[in-house]
Amino acid sequence: MYQNKKRIICMQGHGGRDKGASHPDGKTTELDITKVATPLLAMCLNLLGFDAIQSPAAVLARNEKMGINERVAWANNLRDIDLLVSIHANACVSHSAEGSEVLYYRSGK
Repeated sequence: MYQNKKRIICMQGHGGRDKGASHPDGKTTELDITKVATPLLAMCLNLLGFDAIQSPAAVLARNEKMGINERVAWANNLRDIDLLVSIHANACVSHSAEGSEVLYYRSGK
């Protein structure tokens, strides 16, 4: 069905009781942001011609116990997946901190 499309899984970085980083106001958490950003990213990638899906709800519910190694192992057990994107919204106490962070693994390198 999607033989020529790259298949991407979009996974929110936190879930369950693990709400991730918090804004100093105490009202907004990383989970609040990733719950919105993850489906938006999947939708945008699909509009660009990729086969992007969100990780299943069962995986999201376990996220509080899934470290990066467990996430990678989970993704590696899936069939026909080209890329796993784990969405995070990091925080820092310094107001001068800005930018983004991208981590990737290049197989066999």
